[in-house]
Amino acid sequence: MKRLTYLLSMLLSSLLVASPLLAGDDPYEDMAVKLSAKAGKKLSEKKIAILTFDYIDGRSSTGGRVVSEKLTNRFVELGDMTVIERGMVEKVMKELEFQNTGSVDPEKAKKLGKGLGVEAIVTGTLQDESYGNVEINARVIKTETYEIIAAATIKVKKTWSDAPPPQPAAAAPAEEEAPAQKASYRSPSSRPQNVHGYLDFLAGASNAKMNATFSYATMGSVTMSNLTTNSAGVVGLRVGGFGEILGGDFEMSGFNHGTLLQPPTIRGYLIPVNLPQNFLQVGTFEMSGDLMLRFPTGERVIPYFGLGMGLSINTITSSVLPMYGGRLLSQTEPGFLFRVPVGVRFRPVDPLTLFVEGRFWMNTFSFNRGYAGETDTITETGSQFLAGIGLSF
Repeated sequence: MKRLTYLLSMLLSSLLVASPLLAGDDPYEDMAVKLSAKAGKKLSEKKIAILTFDYIDGRSSTGGRVVSEKLTNRFVELGDMTVIERGMVEKVMKELEFQNTGSVDPEKAKKLGKGLGVEAIVTGTLQDESYGNVEINARVIKTETYEIIAAATIKVKKTWSDAPPPQPAAAAPAEEEAPAQKASYRSPSSRPQNVHGYLDFLAGASNAKMNATFSYATMGSVTMSNLTTNSAGVVGLRVGGFGEILGGDFEMSGFNHGTLLQPPTIRGYLIPVNLPQNFLQVGTFEMSGDLMLRFPTGERVIPYFGLGMGLSINTITSSVLPMYGGRLLSQTEPGFLFRVPVGVRFRPVDPLTLFVEGRFWMNTFSFNRGYAGETDTITETGSQFLAGIGLSF
């Protein structure tokens, strides 16, 4: 139990350490400060207009307007520049039939500068990055000379939704296609690339220490602690998926551990008599799930750690212990399994996915050998090292 408490504390600490990755200073304020400091040295009246930003791929989005509004507010709060109100900017742009595409024609820039009475305009582009981030590139351009006098780049968390990039023109659908069919089409590109599911085959090695407690209603209890077991293989299947931050999976796997030839430790005393090989042997089939936290490293390499638990089905056998009736111990009992996985998932080429993982695990269950008044408990603790291959979807 102490070891379990320590492990949970370490997991909580890791979450607290990782949490600053999700927060930070205002990047829009940083951009405004950088642009203002650089451009202010080359502008006399320091009067600017901020245009609507656009995606590089030309998609329809509210993101450009969101970014422009935020930058307008940050420049005004900074107080180093006079900023034209966005409603006026849009009115003049409409009168000049000015199409804002992230790049500005020199002649139209001059007309826009005169129409608004500004020395420079701020324009830029957006580009989606992995893990739900957006890269914003901004430039300050003098309207008379078309000189770029300041530039800055930031990355922000995406807070808006937009349409997928425009697709190449396709042949017109047949006349008999129902309108409802066309309306129900949804481009697969609308799902972020770093959000995916997977189906894995896993295999690896498992080791364990075993504590066995035999409790009797009339004679008390006897505990054999830290019994060494043989190393065992692990095989299984699991299905799961990752969102932008959290992930989860469901796993079915199996492994088997048996005690080695050794003297037992009972109540802190080493007994100088060897237990026979497979004094206790446990074959475990588990059905379990994990809740995982991924780190923001992109869509192709995904480090993660998590917390898992589930149901174990355990078959207990013994080379010497009898059951009620005389035959050797052989019982199947349910138990509780707990684990902490830490691993890295790789997606080299879609739909292939690979992973390596280490995990601490604990399995505990009770049985009674068929004797009234007896309650026996086995607790296994150990580590597993796994690798696997699967399909991403």
